[in-house]
Amino acid sequence: MDALTKLLENLSLNLIVSSRKNNGEESYILIDEDFHEYKFSYKTKDGAFNWRCNKGKFQNCPGTVKIAGKQKPITVWRGHEYITTNQTKVKIIQSDMRQMASAQPDTEPRKLILECQKNEPAELCKYNLS
Repeated sequence: MDALTKLLENLSLNLIVSSRKNNGEESYILIDEDFHEYKFSYKTKDGAFNWRCNKGKFQNCPGTVKIAGKQKPITVWRGHEYITTNQTKVKIIQSDMRQMASAQPDTEPRKLILECQKNEPAELCKYNLS
C-alpha cells in the first residue's frame, strides 16, 4: 500500500489530503476541472487509477473517472447526478492552509489564512463563528 501512496503523491493532478485512514495511511481526494470530488477506488491491472464520487449527500451518485497513468487526462466513465457547490473550493483552500502550516510551523496562523485566501472570491472567505 505504501507504493500506491507514493504513486498517488506523484500524480500531476489536483489532489488534496483529506484525512488519515484507520491504519494511519493518508487518504486523497481528486478534484476535477468542474470541482467534482472523487475518492480512490482501485488500481486496475493495466495501471489505471479508478476514482468514485465522494459527495456525502449523494451516496449513490454513479460519478466515476479513470486516469490512465500518472497524469491527465481524466476520462469520465459515468456522470454525476448533482451540480457542484462552493464547498469543494473551500476544501481546497483548507487543504492549502494545512499544507502551509505543516511546512511553516513558525508562521502566525492569521498570516497563513490571509495568504491562502488572497486570490479567492469574497463569498468563499466568509467566516462562520458559532
